[in-house]
Amino acid sequence: MLNAGIVTVHDLFGARIQFKIPVYQRHYVWTQEDQWSPLWKDIIEKLEKNARVEVDQDRTPHFIGTIVTRQLPRRVGAVPGYDIIDGQQRLTTFQIILSAISDVSSEANLTDITEQADVFIVNPGLLRMRHDPQEFRDSDEKYKIIPTRVDKTSFEALIDCNFDGVQGTIREAYIFFKEVIKLYMDDYVLKYKISKNLVVE
Repeated sequence: MLNAGIVTVHDLFGARIQFKIPVYQRHYVWTQEDQWSPLWKDIIEKLEKNARVEVDQDRTPHFIGTIVTRQLPRRVGAVPGYDIIDGQQRLTTFQIILSAISDVSSEANLTDITEQADVFIVNPGLLRMRHDPQEFRDSDEKYKIIPTRVDKTSFEALIDCNFDGVQGTIREAYIFFKEVIKLYMDDYVLKYKISKNLVVE
């Protein structure tokens, strides 16, 4: 059975779930000019717009778009699994963004943000935190996405914080989003300090 719907990142990654990219789908090919920069611009516009809203119902979410999946048979107790029929580039990109958020926050000692991001990167109940070396009954079950063979090693290295093993377009995307997220966070902190008169000349 195929399911299609307009969903948010929370809808997709907030629960114990795993998306598998079938072998016939293309590998990760998004680029900075065509997808990453426009996506980041849209995310920031939504963040800034929502920051001025006082009522939650008036907030504008960033919708990933239409995702088409097919449920996979799984053994009892296993993480529910789905083939991604359409939307693999978007889902992979959001996992890269969440990893960058987690890592920038970790480097800034913002543990609460790191922990919140990690819930959307690895399946809860199988790992306390993404950076925790705890063993798994089935190591693949911790990943929210299982990419195609071309991307699998780099993607899993990214999720496992093994950055030496992250290569190709996934590495480029991670570097891009980590840089823009860090710049955004630094700018946000500076604006906060100015608004609270905490900046020392």
